[in-house]
Amino acid sequence: MFILRQLEFKQVPIASCNLSLLQYRGFKNRGFPNRAMATVDLDQRASRARATAESNGQGHVFNHWDLLTEFEKNRLLKDLEDLDYGYLSRVFSASMAATSGGPSFGIVQPATDVLQLKDTPPAQAAEWIQHGYRLIAEGRAAVLLLAGGQGTRLGSSLPKGCYDIGLPSHKSLFQLQAERLLRLQRLAAAATGTATSAVKPLHWYIMTSTFTHADTLAHFEAHNFFGLAREQVTFFQQGFLPCFTEDGKLILETQGSLAKAPDGNGGVYLSLARSGILDAMAAAGIECLDCYCVDNSLARLGDPRFIGYCHGVANADVGARVVAKAYPEEKVGVFALRRAAPDSTTGPDTASPGALTVLEYSELDPDLAASTDPSTGHLYFNWSNICMHYFSVNWLRNVATQLLAGGSTPYHVARKRIPSVIGPVSVGSAGCRNSRRVYRSPGQKLRGVRERLGHQRTQPQESTPTDQGSQRSGSRHQVGALHL
Repeated sequence: MFILRQLEFKQVPIASCNLSLLQYRGFKNRGFPNRAMATVDLDQRASRARATAESNGQGHVFNHWDLLTEFEKNRLLKDLEDLDYGYLSRVFSASMAATSGGPSFGIVQPATDVLQLKDTPPAQAAEWIQHGYRLIAEGRAAVLLLAGGQGTRLGSSLPKGCYDIGLPSHKSLFQLQAERLLRLQRLAAAATGTATSAVKPLHWYIMTSTFTHADTLAHFEAHNFFGLAREQVTFFQQGFLPCFTEDGKLILETQGSLAKAPDGNGGVYLSLARSGILDAMAAAGIECLDCYCVDNSLARLGDPRFIGYCHGVANADVGARVVAKAYPEEKVGVFALRRAAPDSTTGPDTASPGALTVLEYSELDPDLAASTDPSTGHLYFNWSNICMHYFSVNWLRNVATQLLAGGSTPYHVARKRIPSVIGPVSVGSAGCRNSRRVYRSPGQKLRGVRERLGHQRTQPQESTPTDQGSQRSGSRHQVGALHL
């Protein structure tokens, strides 16, 4: 299924952004090399950083300062100097407010505006496919891969994309997907009557993380980019956010460093902008992206029917392929209409009308998750987010401009126990404490959209996660069946 929405965002002129002051996800210039380091005295830097931390209620991060080596002091100061306290405060407050009413706070109703493929006349679907192939052949469409995760739950410290799901060929997920990209280029050439050599290479943008970037590049180099032209593959890294305690305090992972975590797949918006990729896309004539996650071994990347419909028929800013939930307790996010937090100055009646959003499974009340529609017998909250999206490049640029100018939306809150310094411990010792990690999924930025329509797919043909060891066998068999 696709869920497509036309989004309405206030336009922020690029000229209104002071580029020298742009921040990246709460860490100024985080993840971008060649940032000039201040050459001021260490004590002066520490004095300023301490004053700023204390004025923002985070003075505890200096509790172990006198125990640190010079190297550790510099590392902690770099972490602190990179922080945008104002942005982080807004993120934490908005994220906590979004869940202040407990699970499913503010939900109005499930998303129901769904267009199902089984109800689409074949001739109509063929027109969408042809338009999609034309976009691909002309270089107006590209593919975006979210590949920042490690294969920890698969028993590997390597990037998930390097994982071998057990096929006889022992091809990695990266290789399977690269070969599908090559095949898609040939299909686009045949469908449009274009010589294969005249078809523009389908560009593949791959978002990595600090944990996966080097290994991902090495994997592609070792396999000669799986037959793809090197210039059609672009790698970039997602950002980070610090972890917080339940009451909003920054957590020290060690005495000389903050606890941090990747900012989620939704970090792609700013990562694309700050790396210069969005501007490069626009300059290259790329109008839209097909987005998916690396651990989906069945991903039909660059699906011409999906992008052809979104671009040529719906004129959509954003689209989402979705599948029906298998059972109420399935650990997948769902699309829903969610009312914004009430305005404290005018009361709950002025809350904004329901806006499309993605609810993580942990955010959906169990009773709501199990409720069914008596007219259909299906779950009310039935349409799961499989992280397969369509984005127009113009929309991405508008969103990034607003975020860079200081805008923010609530993040998901993940409650976890993470390694942490606890009290005045000896150097090198650590423990665990309860924390709140905030992160964003791509669907999180759908808040504030005007509903348009949707589209359903059947799960075995489009999505199978390879996120746990127990799922490896199922993924292997389903990939095998797909190619029979």
